[in-house]
Amino acid sequence: MALENLKTFKAEQKLQQAAITFIVSQLATSDEIHELQIAFKALDQNMDAKLSLQELRDGYKKYFPEITDTEIDRIIEIADADGSGEIDYSEWVVACIDKTKLLSENKMKQAFSLFDKDGGGSISPAEVKEVLGIGDKKFDEKIWNDIVLEIDADGSGEIDYEEFKTMMEHLITK
Repeated sequence: MALENLKTFKAEQKLQQAAITFIVSQLATSDEIHELQIAFKALDQNMDAKLSLQELRDGYKKYFPEITDTEIDRIIEIADADGSGEIDYSEWVVACIDKTKLLSENKMKQAFSLFDKDGGGSISPAEVKEVLGIGDKKFDEKIWNDIVLEIDADGSGEIDYEEFKTMMEHLITK
């Protein structure tokens, strides 16, 4: 399912998701995550470590009675990175964590290094392909080039750190 969705995902979203997931899983402090754990547990009524659409509706209606079902549907669509129809804990943290605090210069540099496999100072289409974990699946190489071109502001064919940083800062300004 995720591989099929790769073709229709907005490229910037896919790279942002991978980078923010890395930052959250590897670099976030326990203080940055603690409040999110409490909120997740409060919403997870059946304690299955996933938030269903109904659990989200119940939680939002309790705290924000004016919210519409359409707005809640949109929230789950955005946060549900794997397309399962539910939000698991890692998706919850990625969607809800305070990105202003999380996206420090140091953490963004470490995330950039995850993609810059050869340490050359830029991210090539081949490096994007490797990091996004496609494995043996065959995709048109144009997909990887398109992902890079969408973020490549200077037309070099690769993503340098400043372009990566700008992409990540869009998470804060959205």
